[in-house]
Amino acid sequence: MPLQQTIEKVWQFMQAEPDDELVDLVRQRIYDLVDIRPDQEQVVEVLRGSRDQPSKPYPLPAHPWEKPTGYRLWGKPHYVRSWIEILMGVAEALYKRHGTAFLDRLLDPLGPQGGQRYASYDPDDLRRPKQLMSTGVYIEADLLAEQIYTRIYQCLFLCGHSCSDIKIHT
Repeated sequence: MPLQQTIEKVWQFMQAEPDDELVDLVRQRIYDLVDIRPDQEQVVEVLRGSRDQPSKPYPLPAHPWEKPTGYRLWGKPHYVRSWIEILMGVAEALYKRHGTAFLDRLLDPLGPQGGQRYASYDPDDLRRPKQLMSTGVYIEADLLAEQIYTRIYQCLFLCGHSCSDIKIHT
């Protein structure tokens, strides 16, 4: 077998079944560029060909029409009365942990929303804006429970966090 074909075959195998050394190298390079270290599963999914979002769907709530009573993020409990309180709490926690890197990803119109505006510096861009702390960034609050639920997981994904980092209680 010619060398070029061997190289291509080995690379295809490494993408299909990436070893820990390759995954760790990619994770480190990402950290060096953006100060966020994705989890191993995210890197494996990209190497295998999933480019936009995790191949596993976000865990859907058993009863999305029920009001939430709270959530646990990174082991810390929070009590809430609405879905939007969870979204705002998660956004605040991500901002505190990642700073402007989170805001840049949240405001990127080419991000996972495909151009749909869920956040803006201009509150007039949104139907029902809620300000994220004193950042000058507003988040759309006029969303259905299912949309908010998905948006919560997308925000976590934007910063390299796993779906398992949050548990929502209804």
